[in-house]
Amino acid sequence: GLAFSQKDHQTPGLINPVTVREKIRGQFESGEVTSDFFKNFREKHELLSGEIRGIENPEEASSYSTLMLNRLMFIYFLQKKEFLNGDPNYLKTCLHGVQALKGENKFYSFYKDYLMELFFNKLDNANGVIKDPNIEAIAGDVPYVNGGVFSKSQAESVYEIDIPDAAFEEIFAFFDSYTWHLDTRPTGRPNEINPEVIGYIFEQYINFTAEGKKEN
Repeated sequence: GLAFSQKDHQTPGLINPVTVREKIRGQFESGEVTSDFFKNFREKHELLSGEIRGIENPEEASSYSTLMLNRLMFIYFLQKKEFLNGDPNYLKTCLHGVQALKGENKFYSFYKDYLMELFFNKLDNANGVIKDPNIEAIAGDVPYVNGGVFSKSQAESVYEIDIPDAAFEEIFAFFDSYTWHLDTRPTGRPNEINPEVIGYIFEQYINFTAEGKKEN
């Protein structure tokens, strides 16, 4: 599992959004929420793949889109437990904060100036520092996540990547239409997303992309 810790939350929790358990497979296969989420996830994955700048190869762009969505969904679980600066809407708050920095002759990219700093110098580095004080102030108090999900990928080491803010606005609007939580017990709540659902979604998505064409 992926452990995280924060000074205000001394008891480590275990989070692994891509774990698939055999026992829950049947529970979600016919679930309306899971089916709906998967359909929309595929659409947003394709959208993001097309918006990625700096990766020319479509397969590499698709793979990077998967990694980015995985990271963002991981953060959604963390923020709903208020582990990220005590804000259950952390990512949207930060997006708006970065956009507010854009003044005359100033340009900030949420992806390049904020997310990359958050991933590499905060979530993946217990002692990391964000050099830009404006971005550091927006990031606030976030935990170190042990497990490598936010480590620099090969694509990020090789390419000069950027993704427009509008792509994240659309992804967050999609995510915000669901309830995110870490309690894996089924409650029957509508639009409920937990780590097992995400695991199942990713398994189905991997099968979908491997087969090329799959019936909905």
